[in-house]
Amino acid sequence: MATNFDISDLIGAAAGPCLMLRDDDVASINAKIDTHDWAKGAFDVLTRQVKGWLGRKIEIPERGGQWPHWYACEDCGIRLETVSPTEHKCAKCDRVYSGEPWDSVPLTAVHQDLSQALLSLGVYYALTGEQDAARKAAQILLGYAEQYPHYPIRDHNLKSDTDWATKVSWGTLGESVWLIPVCAGYDLIRDAGVFMPAEHQAIREQLLRPAARLIMKHNIGIHNIQCWHNAAIGSAGLMLRDRDLVSFAVESEVGVLEQIKQGVLSDGFWHEGSWGYHFYGMRPLLAWVETLRNCGLDLYDMHLKRMFDAPLKAMLPDGSLPAFHDSGGPHLRATAPSYEVGFARYQDPALAWPLIGESRDSLQALLYGAETLPKEIPETGRSTHLNRSGFVYLRQGEKDDPNYLALDYGPHGGGHGHPDKLGFVLYGAGQVLAPDPGSVAYGIPIYQKWYKQTVSHNTLLVNQKSQIPCTGQLDVLANGKDFDVVRISAEEAYEGVRLSRTVLFLGNTTLFLDRMTGGQHHMFDWVLHCRGQLRTDFKRSRSKESIGEGDGYELIEDVRLGAPEGNWRATWRTEDAGLRLSMVGSRNPTEVISGRGYDNAGDGLGTPGESQTPLIIARRRVRRRTTFGAVLQVFKQRPVAEELSVANVSPSRRARGLTLTRGKTKTTLISAYMPGAVTWEGIEFEGRVLVAQVEGHKVPRVVLCEGTKLTWDDQIWLLEKTASVQIERLERGMRVTNVGDNIADVGVDGRAVALSPGKRWMVPNV
Repeated sequence: MATNFDISDLIGAAAGPCLMLRDDDVASINAKIDTHDWAKGAFDVLTRQVKGWLGRKIEIPERGGQWPHWYACEDCGIRLETVSPTEHKCAKCDRVYSGEPWDSVPLTAVHQDLSQALLSLGVYYALTGEQDAARKAAQILLGYAEQYPHYPIRDHNLKSDTDWATKVSWGTLGESVWLIPVCAGYDLIRDAGVFMPAEHQAIREQLLRPAARLIMKHNIGIHNIQCWHNAAIGSAGLMLRDRDLVSFAVESEVGVLEQIKQGVLSDGFWHEGSWGYHFYGMRPLLAWVETLRNCGLDLYDMHLKRMFDAPLKAMLPDGSLPAFHDSGGPHLRATAPSYEVGFARYQDPALAWPLIGESRDSLQALLYGAETLPKEIPETGRSTHLNRSGFVYLRQGEKDDPNYLALDYGPHGGGHGHPDKLGFVLYGAGQVLAPDPGSVAYGIPIYQKWYKQTVSHNTLLVNQKSQIPCTGQLDVLANGKDFDVVRISAEEAYEGVRLSRTVLFLGNTTLFLDRMTGGQHHMFDWVLHCRGQLRTDFKRSRSKESIGEGDGYELIEDVRLGAPEGNWRATWRTEDAGLRLSMVGSRNPTEVISGRGYDNAGDGLGTPGESQTPLIIARRRVRRRTTFGAVLQVFKQRPVAEELSVANVSPSRRARGLTLTRGKTKTTLISAYMPGAVTWEGIEFEGRVLVAQVEGHKVPRVVLCEGTKLTWDDQIWLLEKTASVQIERLERGMRVTNVGDNIADVGVDGRAVALSPGKRWMVPNV
């Protein structure tokens, strides 16, 4: 990242337009419009917006707006409809809200529309020289310069003495979102000859400077909100030629340099662990980085590029992103404006993926978009891992029938994190079947009562209490051609209890060995939410009482209780797909609770769905430990027949195993929880996980994960350092493949080789 720069040089470069574009960019942009249909289409969109505003009377509201998160029904969670300036109605239950803060929420959109209009008018003037556009933009600016000093200061709780409190919006975030296009619009028309000197003074000293100072008083650290603050403060600072403002936005402890350095983790994911906030923070970050580039400071290094790379590694087969934490899991194509900038600056064909087949009619496409896109785009077909953020994204199945499993084990994510360690999202048969709930509007009670509770996620709970915010660990990650093995754990989610989840992902099938260990008596819950109609192969009786109070349990509806003996199944069906859960019995009685919980039916933060999502809770009350062995099978028409059994391992205190039988094929997953040798069916290993495939009476394949020794068919395989290898029995010998991330030093029968990740070694028959 560039470090040799001078704030004075940045301010000096702002003598002409710089916030969105430079004067010498105009010719190339107009050339794109003349020669490329997509650019002409983008310009047509801009023209329609501008023409619409040219015919409108500019009316600046007499007060500021309010927090959009208030604008949802407290009972139903869905967004309110504006009936009149003082009536705001829920379309589902017909409840009407009136007064503050609801009356002022619609004004937030009015203010934002005006600021975006100012930007559109400014860009149109810059590209065409059309004076009418500049004059209309000037009306908006002068109207705000007149009104802004009279707006009261208050925050989203209607308090005036907090760091959040501002004027146009509900807080410093909203003020920043509004101010950035205001500054950019002013930048583009300030030399258009539409202002008197006194009017320039009014805009700068009655509008830009006080707004920037209001925002600057709220220092929120390394955070997506601070990225908005920096872009707003810095943009105003350049217009004001204010060294202090520009310096703060660039080189302070929360300036853009530190936001990129600390906020963008080494794997490219924004540190809050939410794809919604990854892109929400990227928008102002890129806006400010573009401005600085226009002023001579280029921050487009390879570290920032990873911010574009990471979502491509995480996306589901349908192009959406998993909705972990406070997020709705945006579709990657909805982020195309940001990728227009990313592809233009880095020219990496992979970054063009969100742009292919799109209309490319955004303002970012018009101003920054590459003239042509690559013909071939590399696709993410293999499993991926964001190791610093703590997310694993597994992909199996055929190209035309992909399956996807995402698991969360990493940092909590701060204020936007959820207590969901070891949680997962499962996609198959063309849809998300086992969702993460993501989030809804923050201003309604259900946000804290359900979406921020552990029971709303596909994970493990102790004593009906949500997990303590924490960071989990990755114990095992092995990726083969047709399988993935993962073991993740959390030792701090509950005091005195260790949670461990071992997963084998095979095509449309996922095997789980979930271990919960504590030193005293506990109630352990295994939770799964799936979309579709739920059926079970055991009897359930309706409960007249809630299954708990607090931590989200009290919100579970249609509660039914069952007590299956031995193995049991639950099946969810949608119109064209389904998911079957099979769980192996335990010597400890298993109570099974079914019910309905809340999901997320919208984009972004979304809203609760019209119909609630069925869930299953498998519960055991034990003194020290228990292991849940389960299989999830994705199907389209009907599930295939299968049997589930406990794999007999020795010594049993050291490991647990699960065997799935389908026809003549048996797949066994064993997870070792203590060091030392473990034996199963004549195979002995020292490591964390073993996978064995049995065809009839033969074992054609064994996978040793994070191990050092494997004894199989009188051969002893030794690994000098802990590693993960797949060993296959072929007619001409044994083939060893390194399925881990590190070099595997493998030895057998006096021979040895060092295998890089993905490399193979053929050991011929003697």
